[in-house]
Amino acid sequence: KQLLTTALPNILGSIGSFQGRVPIEPAPRMREQEDQLTCIVPSRSFFPRGFLWDEGFHVLALLQPPMPQLRHWALEIIGSWMTLQDEATGWIPREVPLGEEALSRVP
Repeated sequence: KQLLTTALPNILGSIGSFQGRVPIEPAPRMREQEDQLTCIVPSRSFFPRGFLWDEGFHVLALLQPPMPQLRHWALEIIGSWMTLQDEATGWIPREVPLGEEALSRVP
């Protein structure tokens, strides 16, 4: 319980909404349409982008306390990632730097 009361405020403070075009391989191609992603970022200053793998763990933490508002955020975040899915292949990018600031921080 103590871990949750410490982690939950940090997770909630890390929710962000990002907008831009998703880079695709081979670089430097970009998706044609502009996308929006609501996600929880591990560090806004060093990693201002969403990571699909991390998101599963973040959402699990949101679903732990019996609070309907947090369930709403969890579904919003999962749904946001699903909008990035390629209709033809089912591919979802594992890392999504949207916007100039996020792209400038990708190694």
